[in-house]
Amino acid sequence: HSLSQLYGRVEEYLLDDLPDVVLEHKVDICRLLLQVVDVVEPGLSRIR
Repeated sequence: HSLSQLYGRVEEYLLDDLPDVVLEHKVDICRLLLQVVDVVEPGLSRIR
């Protein structure tokens, strides 16, 4: 899940400054991560 946190982090940009396409890709990555976590570690977990 660390990669999803790092994606889109650029030193000179704030989250609001990132292009929509980058933010949408980050959302897609997070959704995919949650799908994997649902299988590997169902229920509530630290990642959620």
